[in-house]
Amino acid sequence: PATGKRRSTTAGMTNGPATRWYGNRRRRFWLLLAGLTVCAFLLRLAVCAELSGIRSVVAPWSGTDMATYKQTAAEIANGQWPEKFYYQPFYYAVFLPVLYLVFGVGVWPVLFTQALLGAGTVWLTGVTGARFFGRRAGLVAAMLLAFSQFHIFYTPFLLIAVLQGFWLVLILWLVLRAHDTRKQTWWAAAAAATGCA
Repeated sequence: PATGKRRSTTAGMTNGPATRWYGNRRRRFWLLLAGLTVCAFLLRLAVCAELSGIRSVVAPWSGTDMATYKQTAAEIANGQWPEKFYYQPFYYAVFLPVLYLVFGVGVWPVLFTQALLGAGTVWLTGVTGARFFGRRAGLVAAMLLAFSQFHIFYTPFLLIAVLQGFWLVLILWLVLRAHDTRKQTWWAAAAAATGCA
């Protein structure tokens, strides 16, 4: 009996909560994922700071999608709606105009928001990866996205890439929540995110 008791105590120390400063495996996963998310946000902010002065960010060339998005969004923010909408209407007709209405037509509100969206995508990637393949896989997926060169590089530019990546992972997470909980509110949220995307 003493041996059995000792084994259970040892097992409790190994797997139980509050055995070390980071606690059990589940708490450790959330702490590591939070750390990766914060690192992803700071890294994207640093790249934004480095590229915030280049022409492609401040005043994109008129032949690019970025210039079209910026001009149309500024017009919508001033109450001038275009006669027709083409590709990616949510980005330049809703997302950018709201930022311009709240913060003014500037560079940093967009950069900061897209850095937040990029970090949010890292968080959701870790959560959904863990849901499918376990916590370790979720952390690896979050780490790969956190330090993905292209995902970081696109953050300062007026392009749909960062927002669209966020929508895709958010939709997946919402569908998983709807499936697991079987609640209509989660399905409605997934439908709304899909409509926006």
